Amino acid sequence: MSTTNIADQVFEKIKNNQVKIKSKYYILAEKIGLDGLFLISIISSAFLFNVVFYYLKSTHSLDFLALGNYGLLAFLENFPLMLTSIALIFLFLAAYLLRKYDISYKKPYRYLLLLLFVATLLTSIIFSYSHINKPLSQHPTFKPLYRNQIGLGHRRNKGHQHGLVGILDTSSPNQITLLNQPNLIILPPKNFDTSTLHHGDIIRAVGYYIDNHTFQALKIISSPRQ
Repeated sequence: MSTTNIADQVFEKIKNNQVKIKSKYYILAEKIGLDGLFLISIISSAFLFNVVFYYLKSTHSLDFLALGNYGLLAFLENFPLMLTSIALIFLFLAAYLLRKYDISYKKPYRYLLLLLFVATLLTSIIFSYSHINKPLSQHPTFKPLYRNQIGLGHRRNKGHQHGLVGILDTSSPNQITLLNQPNLIILPPKNFDTSTLHHGDIIRAVGYYIDNHTFQALKIISSPRQ
C-alpha cells in the first residue's frame, strides 16, 4: 500500500470523526505525566531495594545461612518480604511504562527490560553501602520504614522453629535480653559462653518459643553493631 493511500485513509477517518486529534497541550501533559510516573517508579523501587539490602547488611541476616536448615528458615522468616514486594511492584510498573516510549520499538524490549532491572538493583546496592541510610534511618519520616522490617518469624508459635534478630541489651549465663524486644527473654543454648557478648551487639538466634515472652535458643551468632 502506497504512502498516498495511507494518507488518504487517515484523512478520510478524520473527516468522518473516526480519529480524535489531541491538542499539543494534552500531548505535552501526557508526556510530562508519563515521564514523572516513570521516574517516580524507578526512584521508589531503587530506594526500597536499597533499604532491603541495607537491612540485610546491617543485621547480618545472611549469617543465618551458616546455621543449616534452621538458619535458612530463620533467614526467610526475617526477610523483609513486604518491602521487597512493594519495590518489585514499582519496578514492574516502570517496566510497563517503558513500553510507552519510542525506544522500546527501536531496541529489543527484553534487553531494555534487563538493563532496567540490572541498573535499578546495582543502584540500590551502591546506595546501601553509602552513608545516606544511617541519617535517613534516624529521620522521623523514614524511621518506621527502616525499623519496622518484620519477617514471618515474628509469629510466635509455641514449639515451632523460629529465627530471631535483635540488638543485645543484657546477657548472663542464664538469659539474654534485647533492646528492640524488651519483654522477651532468650535462654542461651547449653555451653554457650555469654561473656563473649557485648551491649549493642547484633544477635541472630534460631530456636523456639516456650511462651510469648521466652525464647529457647538452639544456636546463636553475634557480631558488633555497625
